[in-house]
Amino acid sequence: METVTVQLYKAKDAEEAYALRYSNQEAWLAQTGFGSEFEPVWKLEVQSDESADPRRVDWDAVLQRAIEAYRLSDPVLTKFRWPIQVA
Repeated sequence: METVTVQLYKAKDAEEAYALRYSNQEAWLAQTGFGSEFEPVWKLEVQSDESADPRRVDWDAVLQRAIEAYRLSDPVLTKFRWPIQVA
């Protein structure tokens, strides 16, 4: 089992604006809404049987799942299947 930790951010200057990135990196993986000032709100542990290829993952779908986990106060996603981008 592979575990990846991502950090969810919520915009301070816009409603329903979120962003996602790896906990140890600066670049956004995905962003939604019109915010520009983000603060960390949730750390999410993603456990999967498969390795994620960051270049092929649909990070927008992961962001939506992270927002859902935040709203449900669920800090761990188990048996997660990485969504793949459709070309």
